[in-house]
Amino acid sequence: MAAALSPPPTMLVAPAILGCLVARAFHWQVLLTWAFSSTAGVLALVAAYSGDLDGGPVMVVAHGLVLVVGALLLYVARAPRRAPALARVGLGLVVTAAVLAVIALGGRQLAQMRWSNPDLDGDSLSSIVPCAPVRSGRPS
Repeated sequence: MAAALSPPPTMLVAPAILGCLVARAFHWQVLLTWAFSSTAGVLALVAAYSGDLDGGPVMVVAHGLVLVVGALLLYVARAPRRAPALARVGLGLVVTAAVLAVIALGGRQLAQMRWSNPDLDGDSLSSIVPCAPVRSGRPS
């Protein structure tokens, strides 16, 4: 239920923050907010359709990425010295990629671990989750 409620606020707030950061005049803020939200929405729908993913979470991630990328570009563009700003952004991207790689590899290792239960082969949970037999026909 929470996933169904989070895309509308995300679609309104994240582009509005970026629009306010970029423009000073209200009419430009509205136009930029519309442009950022439309771009992120179309990219999210294409990604959700092509990846056969749920639309809501992909929409939230796309709008979050638009906000983060826009803020980073704005940070570099408004920095008095761009070389150190680019270096900081690059270092942040490298650290973020390293953390995500550790999380992904750790998750893969956890998924492949043999647990202390010798009956559990790691491929299925049928030995510890009993299933009732499926009955056909009407109950008597």
